[in-house]
Amino acid sequence: MISGFSTTAAAVVILLCITVAQGTDCSALASAGNCSFYDCFHTKFNCDAKQYPLRRGKRYCQKYIDESSCFTTAGQGWITNVRRCLMQSIVNSALYSNANTDCGEFEAFAVASRPQCYTDNGFCTDIFLSPNCQNLNCIQDKIYDDNKSWDRSSLNQIKTTTASCPSQIATFLSDAPQCDRPDTSLVSVIQNYLDCTARAFDFIILLDASGSVGSSNFEIMKNFVADMLSNFTIGPNDTRVGVIRFASSPSVVIPLGSINTYSQLATDIRAITYTQGGTNTAAALDLLSTAFATARVSEGIPRVAAVFTDGMSNDAAATVQSAQAVHNDKITVFSFGIGTGVSNAELIAIA
Repeated sequence: MISGFSTTAAAVVILLCITVAQGTDCSALASAGNCSFYDCFHTKFNCDAKQYPLRRGKRYCQKYIDESSCFTTAGQGWITNVRRCLMQSIVNSALYSNANTDCGEFEAFAVASRPQCYTDNGFCTDIFLSPNCQNLNCIQDKIYDDNKSWDRSSLNQIKTTTASCPSQIATFLSDAPQCDRPDTSLVSVIQNYLDCTARAFDFIILLDASGSVGSSNFEIMKNFVADMLSNFTIGPNDTRVGVIRFASSPSVVIPLGSINTYSQLATDIRAITYTQGGTNTAAALDLLSTAFATARVSEGIPRVAAVFTDGMSNDAAATVQSAQAVHNDKITVFSFGIGTGVSNAELIAIA
């Protein structure tokens, strides 16, 4: 009887602990930007020590605080505000209001929240344009270790967030050479990234919509292209984009420079329909000369083509011949393999 009572009592204690944990309100800690939020969060969702709240959230929250003296005064203010923003983003999310959310789901959400929290709290001025690149250098030297995958992805996210600062890019590119850092530094990586994405191109994308690619891979291909183009400045005086879809025959589905905003371009690319049919890659490459008819060659603007295909064309010899003609016309070509049955030989010949 006593043994049974003990078992029942233990079950009640466990139930009470779970109930208390799920009822824990961490919002006050989030509003204060207190790193103990992650301990509360960890308890509320019964996470283990290797999951996001303690392994990533609290660790880097505390690291920014411990190393804050490295940053400028404005940079320290940015750290405080971003810390609070990241916590409140979690508290205000649908994931947080669902007691059954798995702890692993929070990591992707937290990472996706960072760019908005960064830019909403002065990243473009207080971090990106800090005197002598001080705050960018502190992020690399004190916060993230480039030898760890999580840290590398975090540094990469800092890099890509700079593209959300269009009014500050010219100033950064002018000032960066004076920061006197190694070529491998975050400042140099950002500089190279922005030099590329800020440069104007005439860019035509060739999408393989043949039967061997498959509809699901075609959707993946379109989404990848749309996401990739977010890194470029799209406009009549900047990068202009056109799209050729090909299967048994090719067609220009988006004429070069016909769309002048990224948002509309991404929408139209994602709306391109899958056709099936053969893989006439040679004809698609031949169509490039027509598609580039309005290119700004006389202004020194490079012509670039990106071919997305499984590389299994109907006529490999014709594809190689057409690719050589494109190269002879001084068009820079990149090729990307799609799917599991990729022909690397053709991809190499195309590029």
